[in-house]
Amino acid sequence: MSDEHPVLLLSAEDKQWLTELTQKMASSQKGLVKLNTELLTLCSHLGNNLLPKWVKPQLGGLYE
Repeated sequence: MSDEHPVLLLSAEDKQWLTELTQKMASSQKGLVKLNTELLTLCSHLGNNLLPKWVKPQLGGLYE
């Protein structure tokens, strides 16, 4: 059994593939963060616009 780290045992082609895969995953994660931020912004905007229209008539002056 070798004491070397398994990544060190990869061929040059496998190391390149692993590097590209790692970069794609990092890029995808950044895209997901942006998407989640946009969705949260949209939900907040919808809530701020719809909540007063739906709740205020039901609660009367209590919402203000």
